[in-house]
Amino acid sequence: MDMEKKNNKVQVSSEFVKCYEHFNVFDVISDMKLLDRRELYLLLMLCVDNHDDNNTIVLKNFSEFKEELNEILDLQENEETTNEFLLALTLETCDTAIDINNIVSVDGNKIKAPFTKEEIRDIKIGKIDSI
Repeated sequence: MDMEKKNNKVQVSSEFVKCYEHFNVFDVISDMKLLDRRELYLLLMLCVDNHDDNNTIVLKNFSEFKEELNEILDLQENEETTNEFLLALTLETCDTAIDINNIVSVDGNKIKAPFTKEEIRDIKIGKIDSI
């Protein structure tokens, strides 16, 4: 991977960060619907690569975006796309597989990795507060 790809930061909204960080813990579908199309596609691209697709919450959050997911998966399989949002994202990020380390919040901070299974359990039983 060249230096350009490593240093290509993509800024996202606080709403995006909340959806991403809670994607495997809570139903975030209504929050996802509030994102603009660019951020929705970016969120789905990241979640496909970084969240456990055996988790029932993850599957639920993907459930209303099957068409978008199919477009993303096709693109990741090197199939051509005419989707303007996906084309713009691949230009912006220099790749179809986006590294979580390249995503920053509006204040320039890196977003956190998805919660672990243990953290999810602790959140669900109220042992720790989610952010």
